[in-house]
Amino acid sequence: MLEEQLPPHDSDPKYCRTLTEDERNELKIFNEQQRHNALGRGSARQLPLTQSPMPCRGCQNLIDSGSICVFAERAGRAGLWHPQCFTCKQCNEFLVNLIYFYKDGQLYCGRHHAELYKPRCTGCDE
Repeated sequence: MLEEQLPPHDSDPKYCRTLTEDERNELKIFNEQQRHNALGRGSARQLPLTQSPMPCRGCQNLIDSGSICVFAERAGRAGLWHPQCFTCKQCNEFLVNLIYFYKDGQLYCGRHHAELYKPRCTGCDE
């Protein structure tokens, strides 16, 4: 599942079949931008008992005080999800190891975040 959500050829040119030097450089720049602007790792934590219930960014239902939730730092202080709601906007799969990419208020797996910028080859999946 992790390899499906984070295809190795999306981040390392050695897994790509045929790239020109310019394409290798473009991939390197793209990966640096993704890491700097979108990549994050959620952290599971308990919503403090002293805190008022907060809305889940996935389903909009309240996360009760004392409940376990997933916090995504890139989403800001209110970036909380029920664990079952911490999914990719495109494929709705749970984000493996809580690794996410954040864009326009939405969570994506690496595969679908990359596809927001570049089309994927239907023949080889690169």
